[in-house]
Amino acid sequence: MGQQQILLVLLTSIIVGLAILLGIILFQNEEVSLIEDQYTELLLETAGNLQVYWHKPTALGGGNHSFKGANFDMIPCLLDEIKYTNFNCQTTDEKYIINILNVSEDSINVTAIIDSRGEYLQAEYTVKENSITILKKWSSF
Repeated sequence: MGQQQILLVLLTSIIVGLAILLGIILFQNEEVSLIEDQYTELLLETAGNLQVYWHKPTALGGGNHSFKGANFDMIPCLLDEIKYTNFNCQTTDEKYIINILNVSEDSINVTAIIDSRGEYLQAEYTVKENSITILKKWSSF
């Protein structure tokens, strides 16, 4: 009878340990997914602001049907605790960075990089007058 009880306690301990380990892994994966979703929203808001810039007349601080001149002096950087240059907006801890690239009359590329626990993920969008196209979803680089 004593051996069966020890075996049951040991088996229960193993099952509980595995369940806890699985819970931790699932929680970490969900946390990364939540971070990606949060920063996708910021990236899309930036892309939307670039479209507003394209539609605005020059007299109102817009591009007058051109993305030329679009930068973070012309549109807001939506991150908290930021530092920015004309074509780069990032958090002060550099865990999230938005870049404006390939500016032309009719399109502009916006990339974002996040540091997710030491793993860098990147997404890239092309913004046009009336569309936002995903070139690259969040992936390691």
